[in-house]
Amino acid sequence: MNIGCDPTRERVPAGAAALSSSDPTNDRWATFYRTERRALTTYALALVGNATDAEDLLHDVLVRLVREHPRVTHPRAYVMRCLRHAAIDRRRRAARQADSGALADDGLAFLATPGAGDGLDHETQAATRSALARLAEAQREVVVLKIYAGLTFREIGETIRQPTGTVSSRYARALAELRAMLADEVERV
Repeated sequence: MNIGCDPTRERVPAGAAALSSSDPTNDRWATFYRTERRALTTYALALVGNATDAEDLLHDVLVRLVREHPRVTHPRAYVMRCLRHAAIDRRRRAARQADSGALADDGLAFLATPGAGDGLDHETQAATRSALARLAEAQREVVVLKIYAGLTFREIGETIRQPTGTVSSRYARALAELRAMLADEVERV
């Protein structure tokens, strides 16, 4: 499977401590996974739409990275980018097999994961899910990476290969649209 991540393209500054799986026990990758599991799973859920496919996607990406032994200076952004590319590959394959490309009904299931909607009642979570689903895909992706996965604008830019300024503008526009949609929702109630 080509996950669209070329470890040889990742620049490693001389003398930098890079994450590598050359350690036979893969302790660093295991520690990375334990530390970043929630953010990685949340992003994978947002990309593929359901928990089972998200787990499969994350597993496939991590297994590939461990086998290929990439030297990565920013593992979180790198793995997020690999997840994104792998999800795109899967969507393309699925589109070729069956003429469907729509987000699954539970495509925003990540909002139901523990911690994703802490402090929000069921109605507010449903309204938020609905508003997120109506955002343009590029805006929704930035919001998910910023709010739910906890990435910085720089990390998001590295993940989706866009300039930081583009990322921050998408985020600002997405928040403005979300506020407007949620305000309309409140007025209807």
